[in-house]
Amino acid sequence: MIFPGDYALILAWIVLLFFLHFSLVSFLLPHFKKVSIPLAFSLSLLLYTLISFWSAFFHLPVQLALFPFVLGIGYSCVKIGRKSGLRGFFTCHSVVTSEWRYYLLFIVVFLAMLSLRIYSPDISSAEKFMDHGFISSMMQMPVIPPLDPWFAGGDLSVYYYLGHWMLASLGLTAGVPSTVLFTMALPTIAAYTAVNMYGVGHLLLPRLRLLPVVILFLMNPAFVHLALAGTEWSKLLWDSTRVIDGTINEYPLFSFIFGDVHAHVLGFFPQTTLILLITLAITSWKEIHPVSRLVLILSSGLALGSIPPTNTWDILVQAPLVLITGAILLVHSTSTFPLQDRPLSLVSKLIQKVRQPEPGRGIIRHFSEGRGAFLYLLLVPVIGVLCYLPYYVMLKAQGIEGVGIVPLPSSLSEFLLVNGWFILILVISLLPIFRRSPWLLIIAVPFFATGYIAAAIPAVLLCAILIRRKGACDLLAGAGLVILLFCEIFYLKDNMGDQYFRMNTVFKLYITAWILFSAATAGMLGRLLLPLVCKPSWSARIIDGAIPLILLLLLVLPAVVTATHAGPYTPTLDGLAWLSVSHSDDLAAVTWLRSQNGNLTLVEAEGGDYGYYSRISAFTGIPALLGWPFHESMWRNDTPSGWYNQRVMAIRAIYEEPSKSVDLMKMYHIDLLYVGPTECEKYNVTLPETGLSPVFRQGAVTIYHVA
Repeated sequence: MIFPGDYALILAWIVLLFFLHFSLVSFLLPHFKKVSIPLAFSLSLLLYTLISFWSAFFHLPVQLALFPFVLGIGYSCVKIGRKSGLRGFFTCHSVVTSEWRYYLLFIVVFLAMLSLRIYSPDISSAEKFMDHGFISSMMQMPVIPPLDPWFAGGDLSVYYYLGHWMLASLGLTAGVPSTVLFTMALPTIAAYTAVNMYGVGHLLLPRLRLLPVVILFLMNPAFVHLALAGTEWSKLLWDSTRVIDGTINEYPLFSFIFGDVHAHVLGFFPQTTLILLITLAITSWKEIHPVSRLVLILSSGLALGSIPPTNTWDILVQAPLVLITGAILLVHSTSTFPLQDRPLSLVSKLIQKVRQPEPGRGIIRHFSEGRGAFLYLLLVPVIGVLCYLPYYVMLKAQGIEGVGIVPLPSSLSEFLLVNGWFILILVISLLPIFRRSPWLLIIAVPFFATGYIAAAIPAVLLCAILIRRKGACDLLAGAGLVILLFCEIFYLKDNMGDQYFRMNTVFKLYITAWILFSAATAGMLGRLLLPLVCKPSWSARIIDGAIPLILLLLLVLPAVVTATHAGPYTPTLDGLAWLSVSHSDDLAAVTWLRSQNGNLTLVEAEGGDYGYYSRISAFTGIPALLGWPFHESMWRNDTPSGWYNQRVMAIRAIYEEPSKSVDLMKMYHIDLLYVGPTECEKYNVTLPETGLSPVFRQGAVTIYHVA
C-alpha cells in the first residue's frame, strides 16, 4: 500500500529533478528560447550523470554532483539581479511560466506512468531481476566501473550501464531506496522523453505540437489487428511485439507497460535529447548567435556521448546521423565558409586563437555559420568520446561478430503490421514526388525479384526522401528508412543462436526507428493537417481537442486496466512487496542484507536465467559468486578462461561438499553463504560444522558468515 513516507519519496524525487532543471534554464534561455525548457530538463540530467560518473571515477561521493547546480542557481540569481534587477528576474520567470505546457506534460506523463507502475511494481520477471541488480549494486557501492552483482570479483565494464548509473546516482542524492527507485524509473524516462518530443514539435510545427508525443506513445498496427481479431487481452500486448518471426519488435508504450528498466528503454532519453538538438541545428543554425552555436555543439557532444554507455546499439544510428547533420550544415553554409579555410588551416587557426587570442574578439568568431558547421562536424563526436573516456578505456564487451545476410526476410504483412502507421504517413506526404517521378517504383523490382518484398517499401520511400531533401523531417525519416532497409537485408551477428540470429538487430534498431519516425512523421502529418487548423472552424476545434485527448487515453488506459488486477499488496512503490506474500523469509533476509555496510559478497543458488534463482544478489546488489550464467556468458565469453564450469561446480561443492565449502569461499573471496528454500531445492545442502557462523536466521532462511 501507499504510505505517507512514499509520498515524501516521490516529492523528493520530483524536487531533485526540477532543481536540476531550473539551475540550467537561465543559461539556455538566451540561446534557445523556443526549446530552452525541454533542453534544460534533459541537459541538466545528462550533466548531473556526467559529473556523478566522474566523481565516482575519482572515488568522490556522487552527491557532489549536485554542487555545480547549486552554484548555477546562485550565479543565475546574481547575474539576473545585477543585469536588470527585478525586471530581469520577472522576465525570466515570465518566459518559464509561458511554457507551462512542458511542465504540465512532464507531470501528467510521470503520474500516469507511475499510476501504472504502482499496480505492477514487482521485480519478478523478464529482466527486472538484472536491471534492479545493476541499480542496487551501484547504490550499494557507487564506483566506476560498477560491480557486477552476478559475478563476484568482476565489474560491469562488460556491459553498457550508464542509464542504470544515472538512476542510481539520482537515487543516492534524493534518498530514494532502489526498490522504490525501480518503480519510479520508467515514469521518469517517459516524462523526459515526452518533453523532448514536445520540443521537437515546437521546432517542426506552428500548431499541433503534441503530435510527436502522441505518435511516440501509439500502439503498433499489430495491436489493433490482434484486438479486432479477438485476441485475449492478456496476450494482446505481448503478441503485438512478436510479429516478425524470430525477433522482438517492441514499441515505446509496450516497453513502459512491460516494466523492464532495461538499457533499450533508458536509451529513449539520450536519443530523444539528441534528436531534439539535431532538429534545432537543422531548423535554426543560420539564425542563432555564434555563442549559441558553441553551446549547441557542446550539448550535442554531451548527448551523443551519453548514448553508447546507455545502450551501445543506439550509437550505430545516432553517430552517422550526427555526421550527416554536420555535413548538411556545412553544405548549406558554403558561402560563408571559404574553401581555402577547410579543414586543416581552420584547425591551425583555431589552435592559434586558443594560444594567442586576439584582444576583443576571442574564439567565438570561429563559430560563425560556416566555420561553426565544420566545428560541429569535428567536435561533437570528439566531445562525445571525451565525456565518458574512462568507460571506453575500460570497456571489455564482446561486441558484434560481423554482418550477415538475412536468409528469411519479413513478409509484407509482418512488415506493415509493425511499421504501417509510419509507412502510411510517408506515402501520403511523398505523393507529389511519386507523381513527378513515377519511375521510382522501378527500384522495387530487384527486391521483388530476390524475394525481399518488404525491403522494397523503405527502398522506394528512401529514394523519394533523397529527391525531396526538405528539412529535419526528411533527415529523420531517411534515417528511419535506412534502419528498416538494413534490417530486412542484413543482421548483426551475435551469440543468440541460429533460431534468434536476427532478434537483437530488429529489437534494438527498430526501437530507434520508431523514435525517429515519431518525430519525422509527426512533422509531416502536422503539415498535412495545417490547412484544417490554421483558421477557426469546427475541424480545427475537433483536431485541436482530439490530439491531447488521444494522448491522455494512451497514458491513462493502461493504468486503469492494470489497476483492475491489483494484488493484495498493491498499489505500492516497493518493487519487493510481492515477496511478503510468496517468499516472506527471503524478504526478511533481503531487508537485513540491505542494511549491512561494507563490500560484501555471497553465494546463493544458481539455476539458469529468468527464474527465481540469483534473486538475493538482484534484490540487494551484493555480488554473488555467479548469477544468470547465459547473460554472463554473453557479456564475458570465456574471460577468465573456464570461469563458467568452475563457478557452477564451485557453488554446488560449497553447498554439498562440507570439506570444500570454506576453502572455496575463501578462494573466491566470498563473505556470506545464503541457505533458503531455493538452495535446499536445488542442492543437497550439507554444511561443515566449523568455519561458518550463522549471522541471520528466520524461518527457512539462514545466512552464514565465513570465519
